[in-house]
Amino acid sequence: MTAPLKICAVLAAFNRRERTMCALRSFFSQGGDVDLSAVLMDDGSTDGTTEAVQAEFRQVIALKGDGSLYWNRGMAEAFKAACAFGADYYLWLNDDTVLYPDALNSLIQDAQVIQNPQGCILVGSTKDSMSASCTYGGVRSISKWHAGKFSLIEPGAEVQSCDTLNGNVVLISAAAAEVVGDIDTYFSHSMGDYDYGLRAVGAGVSVLIGRN
Repeated sequence: MTAPLKICAVLAAFNRRERTMCALRSFFSQGGDVDLSAVLMDDGSTDGTTEAVQAEFRQVIALKGDGSLYWNRGMAEAFKAACAFGADYYLWLNDDTVLYPDALNSLIQDAQVIQNPQGCILVGSTKDSMSASCTYGGVRSISKWHAGKFSLIEPGAEVQSCDTLNGNVVLISAAAAEVVGDIDTYFSHSMGDYDYGLRAVGAGVSVLIGRN
């Protein structure tokens, strides 16, 4: 019998207990033959985030920050810890993002057909709960003449390549994590996800937007 895939979610949180709990519930309620765990960096929350998480989810390892990490450095610490434990895939998940019931399975299916020894990264696209418009996901460079300027790509019926990514929902294969390495802590709150995606593309990793 084939062992279930090990998927480890990676989150950073600060004083958004209810949103963080909703994000984790959506992750752990994903179906399929998968072994789910998570690493959460709680960056000095005073609203009982860690206590609530530990009371409900035995599969979550909660790390403690002092409030100075912000999103990117918090994610860097959580991702490093998750990679040390090991998994088949790592799922970056914003603590304010709620996954659709089949979201993880869809991303895994897309990832498993990619034949690349350097590994793959599948980017999930998020939607505004009111307008249903696409808010975050994979992005493409506007022009080679406009360095650092990107436009959001609408997901479609097939996977699409992208130049880099927003870090809201990102499935990273173990091979890709090994090739790209850690999240760069030069960045504090933002831009670390863009940097990671650009480094991944430069290293030959397949960086793709998952199907709609």
